[in-house]
This record gives sequence, structure tokens and C-alpha cells, in this order.
Amino acid sequence: MKNSEGTLGIVLQRFREHRKSMMNMGYYLMASFIPMLINLFLSPLYSLNLSADDFAIVGYYASFQALFGPLILFDLNQYYMREYYFRNEEERETLRSTLFNTFLVIPFIVVLLSLFGLYVYLKISGAATGIPFFPYAILTFLPWALAGIYRLDLIDCKVQRKAKKYFGISIANSAILIISTIIFVVFFKWGATGKLIGAFIPALVMFLWSFIRHKETIKAEFDWNILKIAFLFCAPLVLADTMDFFSGGYDKVFLQKYVSLEQLGLYTIGLSIASYLGIFSSAMGETFNPDIYSSIANKDNKRAIKFVLIQVFIMSIIVVVFILFAKYAILLLTAGRYVDSTPFARITSLAAITGLTRGLVTPFIYSAKKTKVVLWAKIFSSIAAVITYSLLIKKHGLYGASWGYVICPLFFSSFALFFFKYRWKTPLMKRIINKTH
Repeated sequence: MKNSEGTLGIVLQRFREHRKSMMNMGYYLMASFIPMLINLFLSPLYSLNLSADDFAIVGYYASFQALFGPLILFDLNQYYMREYYFRNEEERETLRSTLFNTFLVIPFIVVLLSLFGLYVYLKISGAATGIPFFPYAILTFLPWALAGIYRLDLIDCKVQRKAKKYFGISIANSAILIISTIIFVVFFKWGATGKLIGAFIPALVMFLWSFIRHKETIKAEFDWNILKIAFLFCAPLVLADTMDFFSGGYDKVFLQKYVSLEQLGLYTIGLSIASYLGIFSSAMGETFNPDIYSSIANKDNKRAIKFVLIQVFIMSIIVVVFILFAKYAILLLTAGRYVDSTPFARITSLAAITGLTRGLVTPFIYSAKKTKVVLWAKIFSSIAAVITYSLLIKKHGLYGASWGYVICPLFFSSFALFFFKYRWKTPLMKRIINKTH
């Protein structure tokens, strides 16, 4: 009896110790889960008002986010999260004001240059035959430029453990997105244009909201040295992140040459439905990231790995359930219009698991400041991805693209682990990597 009471006491004590962390985790997950659930309920409305061609157009230009997105914000928010734990309060304020003011200028310049470069490329190569550039590319890119200071607010909430505030901001953004999308897609019936305008409006509103809240930051201290160090730190990460295009965006660009716009639309629909699992997976990653980084900072690697494995276990269960009931889910979510996208949704849902394998190595690499290991891993994995997509799509079309989408994240994890763990033991890798440090 005494033993059982003692065990119960230990359990209750552990619960009390971790109660706040569990509540915070709940807020972070709900911030993504609630909007995702609402979007799921609204999916039949969108499917009834968007054609397969509309889905193809939106998906095609969205795929370039992997290529241009990192350049626009330059991963400076990632730098802010890492540096937050290593600076005192005064240094944090200077760091924040420097990045805030940077986000007010640099992203908009990069967006203009990116749009010009993409337009020239598409005209010369003829890669997007049948897919108009205006206004779709512009409406796709503009929200990325507006996201910097809003995301800075969200990171502040995470690192300061202000989960309720994070929840409130995220829900407000999602509510505006949902309302504006319904207005322009369902009521105005503007198709792909309406879908993109629906995404642009909340980005603009949250940008203005963050700007007004922190407008005094414009006059705060701006440290050029901090910005220089941040750019030097992030440069290899940004170059590496742009290479994610080849594992998570190149599929649509390459597919467009071999399939019709309608078929590309079906693939995009299947991928977008499976991406709900990816959103949940990302939400879990963002929830656990502060704990993972703080564990590494405290040299508790076993605890950091435990958090990653928990994510993989949870997502594996969710993906299996999705695969079993995918046909019925898509029948409901697309109002019966796009059931042919079911096979692609089932296959690409596995990427929610393979994508998590990155969490096994990247936090350790970032914390060890070995960012160029990430760069080299991305270079090799991008080459592997291009070869994989080329072979699979040419031979198996849409199914090949689907399996390529699942396989490609594993290339990065494998190369990153190899370079990080064995860089000092393998003479060739040592010479390659050390020359870049």
C-alpha cells in the first residue's frame, strides 16, 4: 500500500513539475491544429469553387517558395532563436531591433529581384507554358516579404514561453486568412487569383499590426556588426535552404513538362491534403524546438534526442491512420470532385515522417555552429534529389513524383549525419569541409 502511494506521489510530483510545459505544448499545437481543422471543414467549399487548373497554378508558384523564401528572410529568425539563449536582456533588445529594421527593407528588395529573375527564366526557358506569370507570381511572393516582423513576434512568444499570446496571434492570423479566402474564392469566385489574394490580406494585416506595435523599434539601436555576423552565420544556411527546392518544389516544375495542367492539379491536391499532416508535424517541431535547443545548450543530448523520437513516434501513428482512411477523407474534403488524387495523398503523407528525420541532426549542427556541414549535405542531397525525380518522373510520372517527394528528405538526413559525425575521421570529407571553414 505504501509503495503504491509512493508511486502515485512521484507521478503527481512529475505532473506538477511538467504541467506548465504540457500546457504550453497544448497552446502551440492548438495554434496550428484549430485553423487546420477549420480549413479541413472548408475544403469542400474550396474544391467546389476551384478547378484542377486553379490548384495547379497556385501549387506551381508556391513550389518556388522553397527556392526564394530563404533568400527573402535570410533565415534571420533562425539566428534570433539560437542567439536568444546566449545573450543577456540588453543584448537581446539590440539584436531584435536590428533584425526588425532589416525586415522592413531587405525582404522587399529581394522579392523584386526574385520576381524579375523568375520572369526572365520562365520566358527564356518556356518552363511554364500555359501558366500565366501575372498576377499569380506577384501575389504568391508578396506575403513572403511581409512575414519577417510577424514571425519575429511569434519567436518572441516561444522563447519567452508566452504560449497563450502565441496562440492568440496565430489564431487571429488564421481567422483573417480563412475569412478572406472564403470571400474571394467562394463569394467572388475569383479562382486561383482569389485564393492568392486570400493569403495576401492576412500577411498584410499582420505586418501592419506588428509594425504598429513595435514602431518605436525603428528608432532603437541598430548594430551593423550584429547584422554582419548574422548574415555570415545564416549565409550557408540560406544557400542550403534554397536547395530544398530540389527536394520539395522541383517535383511540380519538372512534372509540368510531362503532364497536363489538370493532372498537375490532381497531384497538387493530393499533396496539399497530405500536407495537413506536414503542418501538424511542423507544429510539433516548433513546439519541441525550444526544448531541444535548450537541452543542447545544457549539454543534455539524450534529452534532445528523446524529444525528436517522440515526434517521430506520434507522426507515424497519425500517418498510418491517414493512409487507411485517405479515400474517404478526400471524398469528403473535395466534395467528391477530386477522388483521383487519393493515391498521391497516401504516398506523399509518408513525407511527414521522413521530413522529421532532419530534426535528428540539424539542432546539433546549428548549436555547434557547423552550418557549412548543412550546406554540403544540401548540395549532395540536392544532386541526389534531381537525379531521383528525373528518373522516377520520366518512368512513373505522377507516382514517381510522389515517391520522390517521400524519399528526398532522407538524402539530407543521411548526408548531414555522415558529414557531422565523421568529418574528422574521413580524410576526404575533412579536406572538403575544412576548406569552407
